[in-house]
Amino acid sequence: MVDKDFTQLEKDGYFLNLDKRSKEFREYKEWKETPNPDAILWSEVEQRITHKISRQDFKIVCELHAKYFNHKYNEICTCNKKLLRKWIEELSKKLS
Repeated sequence: MVDKDFTQLEKDGYFLNLDKRSKEFREYKEWKETPNPDAILWSEVEQRITHKISRQDFKIVCELHAKYFNHKYNEICTCNKKLLRKWIEELSKKLS
């Protein structure tokens, strides 16, 4: 199974009633314990963000938001602080 299958099955509650000794459950558990490289990257970026954001971190925010919220890569205007804060909050919820 690929990650997307595990993610959807997890959302559907499939693994709640699955036999814990089964091969499928062991694969799921291994998948769950494997660190997500995007989550690691996001935690580093999130720590660096204060009242200012570097250009590199801004691009990472845009890339990750496009990836996890299924839209084309788009660099929002940095003058739109409300939208930028929203994107940062959404990524924090999704990747933390």
